[in-house]
Amino acid sequence: MLLYSNSKYSNIMTIIIVSINKQKNSLGIMEDKDLKRKCLMVTKKSRSISGLIFFMVMLSNSQALASTMTDADTQDLVNSIIEVKHDGYEVVNLSSSNDGDTLYGLDNLFGKQDGETTNNINTTPITSEPTATPTPAPAPKTTGDVQVLHGTVNLEKGTYTNDSTGRTGKLSINQNSKYAKLVTEVNEHFGAAALFPMANMPNYYVSYNESYSTFNTSANKKLLASLADKYKLCDPDDTITTKARIVLAVYYGVYNNNDGTVDYNKDDEERLSRKEFYALFGKYTLGAHSVSWDTSKLYAKDPLIGYVGKEYATFINYADLAPLSTQASKADLNSNIKRIEVAMVISRMYYGDEAEKYEGQSITKYCSDIKSSQIQTYNQLTKKFPKASDTAIIKYCIDNKIIMSDWQPYLIAALKNGILTVNEDNELNLFYNVTPNAGIAYLTKLSTPLEYR
Repeated sequence: MLLYSNSKYSNIMTIIIVSINKQKNSLGIMEDKDLKRKCLMVTKKSRSISGLIFFMVMLSNSQALASTMTDADTQDLVNSIIEVKHDGYEVVNLSSSNDGDTLYGLDNLFGKQDGETTNNINTTPITSEPTATPTPAPAPKTTGDVQVLHGTVNLEKGTYTNDSTGRTGKLSINQNSKYAKLVTEVNEHFGAAALFPMANMPNYYVSYNESYSTFNTSANKKLLASLADKYKLCDPDDTITTKARIVLAVYYGVYNNNDGTVDYNKDDEERLSRKEFYALFGKYTLGAHSVSWDTSKLYAKDPLIGYVGKEYATFINYADLAPLSTQASKADLNSNIKRIEVAMVISRMYYGDEAEKYEGQSITKYCSDIKSSQIQTYNQLTKKFPKASDTAIIKYCIDNKIIMSDWQPYLIAALKNGILTVNEDNELNLFYNVTPNAGIAYLTKLSTPLEYR
């Protein structure tokens, strides 16, 4: 076992060890190996060099104290020097016979002294740290009202109550009976507080952000991936990360809810339509119950996707300069959405202020597959198509791989925040279609805490 793997401490350890060997005359009453064991004891528990030096000075200046200190005394001294145990460092429980010591042999560390034997000290290198028996974690709370930030949630009732407003609403949980057992398994594994850590926006977006470190531990990702396999949600060859995202998307009712607005398809050839992505975005950010299609008005007027219908009406045109009823056709809504549209929708909604910092910058500096000839100003386009609507101009740009100059700051902001990424060839592929897996990946990146992006 390596007592200090951090090279930062190696020279100091050498000095302390040399100091021990030089104390033999002044500490003649005490055997060196006992002092070394006590030093090892301090070393294993402490990263505090000042504590080690204090220990050495104290013993070297008091032969009487050195000769009478028991291991229990040393243990108390260690605890007084270092009050907080550091992760990965365990206190060595020394006994007078050295039975049970799990140290790397003292000979290996110090070298055997003349006439000294190793006695009962284990000289075989230990390959892993001894660990204490962990205290079992309490079972996650899945029944009754559970206190979370801003209020309470109740998984059984599928509701939340906000303490400040007194408002009660629905949790974003899949209502499709086909996935009832999946929902139960996720509930039992994570519990209410992890799944809905806030009682004001209880949906996938907030929960993924607040419980990111819980959802993304290695063990929990594997658990979620096993559920994807069990319920045949994904392609068996999909990554663990993809499978984990999809199970959570199904749990929160973002995909495969009973309304049928956006169903996950594991076929690699499947692509998301604009209508599906708008619904997906709405469900993800506002909850599974925020999105519904009014079939009586679906194509004659606005497609009613709750609040989202107003925000993302004309594709990537966040400003919503004209009514959708005169701008978008049935074919438009059912056509495949492109990466550039997804990035613009997210960036305009969430990174508008940040985008201002990138005014005047060119997206061509950030990738190899966009040429300056593909960048055109709004005035250039309106001169070319003086009678075209804004949405018609947007459609022209997308169909012909043109980027409006004022889109560039938003695209750069999306890059800076990890929403867009280049591939190994430094390509953005902005005009590629979006798969169901990619759709949820964009949104989980949006809600991934910045330190993990």
